[in-house]
Amino acid sequence: MIMNEEWAARIRDFFRFSREEMISLGVVILIGGFLFSLRFPGEIFTIQSWTYHFILAALVAAISIVIKTASQKMQALKHGYYAEFHIVWIAVIASLLIGIFSRGYLPVLFFGAISTSFMVRQRLGEFRYGYSFEDNANLILNGITTCLTLATIFALGSFLFPDSYFFTTGIIFNLVLAACTLVPIPKMDGLALLFGSKFLFTVGVGSVILYSLLLLSGTKIGLVLAIMIGVINKIVSLLWTA
Repeated sequence: MIMNEEWAARIRDFFRFSREEMISLGVVILIGGFLFSLRFPGEIFTIQSWTYHFILAALVAAISIVIKTASQKMQALKHGYYAEFHIVWIAVIASLLIGIFSRGYLPVLFFGAISTSFMVRQRLGEFRYGYSFEDNANLILNGITTCLTLATIFALGSFLFPDSYFFTTGIIFNLVLAACTLVPIPKMDGLALLFGSKFLFTVGVGSVILYSLLLLSGTKIGLVLAIMIGVINKIVSLLWTA
């Protein structure tokens, strides 16, 4: 495992979003905002009301998707890989159709996948040869845990501002994004996670179920437990990789 100083240097020198990534992320952010704006508070539809809720939902999508992707890219650099988000158009179209035909009652977020490639010079002395499917599985799990952390932060905001559409949408969006990331379908991250490590796939499924139960309960104890689990997990992770 590399020193934190080396990791920081890699982030400084190599962390960036390509033009193709920025376009892809922009597309999925708008689609994610659209899917979550199909259902909004109120019985009467107006363009002004829908536009307002679409902007809020798109902001939630932007925060969630960009932070998730950035976290995965930085984690990949730590292990000697470049990571890049690639949109999967058939998955995007399927998500749109499901969302539209369900009138927003079933917003699924199948957008794309993370692909990795070696940082050849940086791997010298750290890794002998060959692509590690377990490293890739860890990277995907990192994206899932990032979503769960964001869902907890949005839940804290919702607890402080109970009637906030922004924070409520943030909880649901990140839980749905984490759950969809787990689904093992071709070309998507869920299948790579399952193939890379059945243990990590099981951890991911258990984590999404647990956080969903705690955060959607809407109770103070559920929020406190979610925060405590996240803190303990971070401490264990830091000690494990120290």
